[in-house]
Amino acid sequence: GWIQGYGELFAPEATITRAEVTAITNRMLGRVADRAWIDANEGSLTVSFTDNDPSNWAYYDVVEATNAHGHTGTGNDETWTGLE
Repeated sequence: GWIQGYGELFAPEATITRAEVTAITNRMLGRVADRAWIDANEGSLTVSFTDNDPSNWAYYDVVEATNAHGHTGTGNDETWTGLE
């Protein structure tokens, strides 16, 4: 489950993107972003990228990987407790 295609499409010859690497790494480490906390505290994020906005499919994966944060729980049950 670490690597997923795009619907029915899987392109093993395509160049991998930053977003795809981030999503794969998060899955390998069992990391899942707390979407509710991020949405409510978007202005507090310490790291953001101009080319990564909430409409981007990998937005939450990139935020999870680039913002140090405290949390309780793991995986799908991770709840952020604040930025570090």
